Amino acid sequence: MKRLILLVLVSLFYSGSASAGPCDGEIPGNDPGATWCSAGDVGTIAAGVTLNRNTNRVLIPSDDNTITNYGNITGTHNYVIDTDSGSGGDNLVINNKSTGFIRSYKSRTIWLEDVQGEVEINNEGEIKAYTYCAICSSNNRGSITVTNSGTIHTSTNNPGTGVEVYNSAIGFTSPGTGASYTINNSGTIKSVDDNLAGIYVEDDVNATIINSGTIQGHGTRRAINIQDHGTETGTTIKLSGEPTFTNGIELGKTITNIVLQNDITGDLTVEIYNYDGDLTITNELSGNDTYTLTEEDLDSDGTADDGTLTILGEDL
Repeated sequence: MKRLILLVLVSLFYSGSASAGPCDGEIPGNDPGATWCSAGDVGTIAAGVTLNRNTNRVLIPSDDNTITNYGNITGTHNYVIDTDSGSGGDNLVINNKSTGFIRSYKSRTIWLEDVQGEVEINNEGEIKAYTYCAICSSNNRGSITVTNSGTIHTSTNNPGTGVEVYNSAIGFTSPGTGASYTINNSGTIKSVDDNLAGIYVEDDVNATIINSGTIQGHGTRRAINIQDHGTETGTTIKLSGEPTFTNGIELGKTITNIVLQNDITGDLTVEIYNYDGDLTITNELSGNDTYTLTEEDLDSDGTADDGTLTILGEDL
């Protein structure tokens, strides 16, 4: 009987070991090769551990993965975390904790492509691309949600990276796929060099952007840049708390709904560029709080299609 119990325990041990994927449990660092996750893996990179590769693609998720990072995921090229049709990436959760650091020395630090299911990126730490695309996405059909209370940013421009379409810290393109995108920012999203936007979205990606933190563009590019691309689905921008939009918001005369939420806690002004009758402002302000939007030429293009959105609160 004891022998039978021992055999069963040994069998269970080896069975469990065989089913564990490369990203299941503690994920080790210092592997010169890429880490390819298996479907269903739930893994953690501990504080002080570095997962690094001196080429493209450091961590490649599969379907139904949850990756929690307390350490460092870094690469000297592009696609530090990379999903594509070959490897999967559906129903993916990435938790970058307050000690977590994810960085590309070039571009596309987190690259989401051909995703069919849901993706959640929760950032409390730092996600950085030296050039473009700390987080970028293309050709997805599911829902992608980025919740940021940390810092997502770029550092400098290198035109040799080949992803100039995005020109931003976060960029979403998925024309005609039915995907949806939500960014909820209470931290900082910024580009600091060479005319990069904080967030770039095309007008056909079903984007909702909620900001109670800071979104910053550089040069002639805005905090948020909406690009007119074709069949519009509309973009929603919700103002919450005490939001800051450094360099304003570029609407590109697209269908946009700016929502003034009732949790705004201070007077604020936001410069709006290139708006027309496709702009809707939804007023949810509390009590006697009011807003105004001017019509003027802020970008010196000879047309009064810009304006300053001002919120003044008697109850704020």
